Amino acid sequence: MNKKSNKNLDIWKLVSLAILFLYILFLLYPLYKLLQNAFFTSEGKFTLEQFKSFFSQSYYVESIFNSLKVSGLATILTLIIGIFLVMVLLTFSFGLPATLEHAQDEAKNHTKQQPKLFRNRSRFSRL
Repeated sequence: MNKKSNKNLDIWKLVSLAILFLYILFLLYPLYKLLQNAFFTSEGKFTLEQFKSFFSQSYYVESIFNSLKVSGLATILTLIIGIFLVMVLLTFSFGLPATLEHAQDEAKNHTKQQPKLFRNRSRFSRL
């Protein structure tokens, strides 16, 4: 490998390490602290006291059940609409296959032809 490709690899290693560091800093560390505070006391003993106090209040339990109801109904409604639309698409012809074939042909022709901007490279090489 030449020096330029080694430099590119080093830059991408640094970018990857920076992304990994940000991931750990903003996602994994707060998640760790959340779980630590939920399951352990300040003395370091394992406890479920926070969960007991949370679920002993009816407001929070009702909120959880309401959230489950809304998400369940949204899932069911989405499935009904999705199944209906699939049945409509399979039953009626909207000319979609012809459109897809046309798009594939255009993509093949586009890769064979260079854009006008790059056809004459000599004028760019003088700059």
